[in-house]
Amino acid sequence: DGSCGRDGRMGLADLPGASQSLHIAEARFGLVGAASLGLPPPGSGRSAFTVVSFDADTGVRAEVAQGLEPAHFVDRSGRLYLVPFGPRGVVAGGSGLVWVGDGATEEIRAFSPDGGEVARVLLDIDRRPVDGGDVERLRNAYVDRLSEDVARQQLTLLRSMALPKEFPTVDQIKVDRQGNLWVQPWEPFWAEGPQRWLVFDQSGQHLADVEVPEAALPACSRRVLAGCSSLSGILEIGMDYMLVSSPDDLGTPRVVKFRLQR
Repeated sequence: DGSCGRDGRMGLADLPGASQSLHIAEARFGLVGAASLGLPPPGSGRSAFTVVSFDADTGVRAEVAQGLEPAHFVDRSGRLYLVPFGPRGVVAGGSGLVWVGDGATEEIRAFSPDGGEVARVLLDIDRRPVDGGDVERLRNAYVDRLSEDVARQQLTLLRSMALPKEFPTVDQIKVDRQGNLWVQPWEPFWAEGPQRWLVFDQSGQHLADVEVPEAALPACSRRVLAGCSSLSGILEIGMDYMLVSSPDDLGTPRVVKFRLQR
């Protein structure tokens, strides 16, 4: 995986061992997420990863921040699965900063490439407990939307793992071309209507709430098993536009441009 910055430098990603996912962030130079080595022990947990800056000219790396990968469950055979309703770490970068959140708290922090914390966002989000009705919706979605074999596997796993007591706080974060942080509060896959995003400036001040219509949501949004990653979904946000990755009627990937109304 890689991401090229606007200065033409490249961010690289290494995926050692059996780590799940790695976030690529763009700043003054590439940012590399280094995942933990080795397979986690059986049961539920979260692995840590380190975000480091990388100067392509000098080859110097500097640790920027620590993050947490998605909540996982490892079965007795060593296979790793994501936990339904589980939090996942979020990372996004741009305009010389990298923003990091663990997805389980209301806090997102901004770091400079040398690792100094420069700003902090505290989200005003009402967290809701996971109840029996949510679990039943998940079971029904497995049966309705997945193949018979995959649904049977997921239902078996669901009986084996402990689900979170509360929903996560954050699903995705992005940085627009002006350096503002966009935060999508977590939503269940059965959510309907516009998707809510919160916008903050580089100092952490709240600027606006944005509603993204369902017609503009990328195909990876509101899926049963996995949502959008840091490299999919909304690809770029400008002053008055948004670029979204979405397939056409034949499933061919395409990039669609939508206008932002302020």
